[in-house]
Amino acid sequence: MSKQNRNIILDRVTSTIVYEMEHVGIFHYNKLTYLFEYFYIKNFGERFSNEYFPKYPHGPVISNYPKQISTLINDSIFDGDINDIKIMRPMDDFDYRKKTLKKNSSTQNNIVMNKLARLLLVKIINRFGHLTCSELEDVAYKTKPVINYLKEVDAGFKKQTGGYVLKGSTIKIKEGKKSFSEGMKIAFAHMKKYSHVDYEQLSKDAEEFSFLEKYRPTYAEINESADI
Repeated sequence: MSKQNRNIILDRVTSTIVYEMEHVGIFHYNKLTYLFEYFYIKNFGERFSNEYFPKYPHGPVISNYPKQISTLINDSIFDGDINDIKIMRPMDDFDYRKKTLKKNSSTQNNIVMNKLARLLLVKIINRFGHLTCSELEDVAYKTKPVINYLKEVDAGFKKQTGGYVLKGSTIKIKEGKKSFSEGMKIAFAHMKKYSHVDYEQLSKDAEEFSFLEKYRPTYAEINESADI
């Protein structure tokens, strides 16, 4: 896989998962990556890696994940038995639940650089990384994009396996912005532009912005008091 055709941002997400967990099964590797992208959209109203995640029998997976993993092993970004990862195989990642990927001395150099995104990813790993494969599958199936996908399957608009979960009608990216206060939007934009700035301070600033907004007069209120 040439670097032109690779999703470098996605590679950093998965490398971060391996780095933080130190060793991770391929089943968790797929599901945690999906949950990160989903919660990033849900929290920030935009995409991070732009991966669409095809739906397989046990939930969303990275597109052609055996090849993606093999490429990262070949590049020595993390370790794994490349002979044990089949490039051509049935549409079922559950067979890979016991195949383990391990961090090495190069993994840290390839993790997510955006502090805000990395903080969210670490929280997802801490919350879901210890779950069994069955429990993690259940979490993935309870997310709105998978629920919407299955509704379209029932209606005959989607195939049972192979269609994309985070694409088109299954995910409304703008919905994530509805719960985003103006203060948080300002802080979020600042975090992305100046990633070297201390995140904790920016988080405090965002809270203050949000608090002050409750007391900011609306445009209608200003008009109503214009004659006073």
